[in-house]
Amino acid sequence: MRDYGFMPILTVEIVAEETEALAPSLAAVMADAAGEIFGSAAGRTWVRLHLLPAAQYAENGIALDATPRPVFVSVLKAEPPAG
Repeated sequence: MRDYGFMPILTVEIVAEETEALAPSLAAVMADAAGEIFGSAAGRTWVRLHLLPAAQYAENGIALDATPRPVFVSVLKAEPPAG
């Protein structure tokens, strides 16, 4: 069942080296997958994709090279404007 009354907005931050490039279609692929998961209508799921340089990320007590690189995802379920 589709719910046309809300609008998921995803903010995705991927920790990577500055020399690493994200696939140009990655945001669109994520938006399509999230739209399926949330059951939202076309154009109602938005994705903002950011690369977070590894030099600007840290974990306490461990070197970054000793752990997998994280991905942070925030979901805002917004109401679309009326009209």
